[in-house]
Amino acid sequence: MKIKVGISRYIVTQSKKETFEDDYVTKTMGAFGNYQSLVCSISVIARMISSCNIMSIVFLTSKTEFVCTMFKDGFRRLVQNSTCYDDCVVYKYNSLVFDETLISTFGLICDRAWLTSFTQTITMFGLALGVAILGWCSDRFGRRIAFVLSASICVLFMIAAPFVSNYSLYNAFRFFAGFGSGGIMAINVVYNIEIVGSKYRETAGATGLIADGLAIMFLAVVAHYTSKWQTYLLILGLVSGMILILMLFIPETPRWLIAQRKKEQAIQLLTKIATFNRLETSHISETVSKVIEELETVEVKKQTYLDLFNNRKITKVTIVYAVIWTLGGICYFGITHYSTLLGLNIFVMVPLMGFLQIIGNIIAIPVNKYLGRKISVICNLLLVAAMMTILIFIPDGHWGCAVTSGIATIFSICAFCVFYLHVNELYPTPLRNMGVGVCCFGSKVGAMVAPFIANMQPHWMSSTIFAVLPFLGAVLAFLLPETKGKKMEDTI
Repeated sequence: MKIKVGISRYIVTQSKKETFEDDYVTKTMGAFGNYQSLVCSISVIARMISSCNIMSIVFLTSKTEFVCTMFKDGFRRLVQNSTCYDDCVVYKYNSLVFDETLISTFGLICDRAWLTSFTQTITMFGLALGVAILGWCSDRFGRRIAFVLSASICVLFMIAAPFVSNYSLYNAFRFFAGFGSGGIMAINVVYNIEIVGSKYRETAGATGLIADGLAIMFLAVVAHYTSKWQTYLLILGLVSGMILILMLFIPETPRWLIAQRKKEQAIQLLTKIATFNRLETSHISETVSKVIEELETVEVKKQTYLDLFNNRKITKVTIVYAVIWTLGGICYFGITHYSTLLGLNIFVMVPLMGFLQIIGNIIAIPVNKYLGRKISVICNLLLVAAMMTILIFIPDGHWGCAVTSGIATIFSICAFCVFYLHVNELYPTPLRNMGVGVCCFGSKVGAMVAPFIANMQPHWMSSTIFAVLPFLGAVLAFLLPETKGKKMEDTI
């Protein structure tokens, strides 16, 4: 039986059915072994850097009450709690989280209250640019280089931010920390999916996001044992620095090396991985040579973001998924932030949200594997919409708020697990990180406006918006193709 080696798959010319084992990654280094287990673990831990940076806002700008203690005329008056006075010169602050909060340090109350949400918007703007620019760097210069560079930028500015005393400078540092976080989030799942065999893509995609839940739980622990926001951020930065050291030991992905025709490097790396996984290595050179020989028949050119619109199929995927990710970003970040404003104990609600996100990651694995990508996206978004519709009719502080917002969080994170995997499968290797970057950009644009929606009063207004948007996303998902069981392409 004659077998023709395809670009990212082996196409059987007779009646043999194509299987996952035909993929060259599986043939050379195994679908999943000790190497993949080790490197995927480091990649997941690395994502905690960006997750801690992004979600730290939950405690940085937690609900803070204030009262006027001094007026311009020097006389004491009967004042109301959390009420602004035009002639007040000194306010006293009270928070259940820190003795000194971001709000109290920079006076983010009254006519400056909108700056509380603006701080997260600035971070998300940096993150949106990071996923776009560093995602492009990943496709052009390699996953490893872009991954380590992203983490380095994030850690540097995370450590520097606690030492500033100027609000504008603080926002500038948060912008660059967000920029680095964007690169981590864009590359993390791509990296995991590219180093495992096809039949483990669902697991690799979902576990890549477990770091988000772990980070949120870690944030609650750090916030509970610190009294100032500066100490809180410094600890997060130092822990992230230790994670960065681990990242220095991860290699490039073989799939990217082969897509770039780096034959000798690919053979050398695949041989090391196969040896580490205790597999036969004698056929690796021949297999890689055949794949790259086929690749040589395809014209090589430097890819740009314009290539995401170079044909009808890729254009439709890019536009539809960018919109869906934007709507999903508003809901995911909005519900997480919103849940802390419902009159519930923040040190209970935040860790609970982190735990529920991990549950969502675990649920996403069998859902992705057995239902497929398209139906999973639709079902998860509809379930988020249903939960937020129920929340409209539940009063603040009621236990029902925790239940419904918690379930919405599970389905929201489950939806994002599908998003990441589906997008990675829809784009070929030279465009994969740029495609993921554009979609991530959409979700971060959504995250920029999420705090403003979450802070709307009365709360039913926020719930209504968070119910309508995922429903619209589910409708758009009907336009997407199914990719379950299909091979990942290495050329456009």
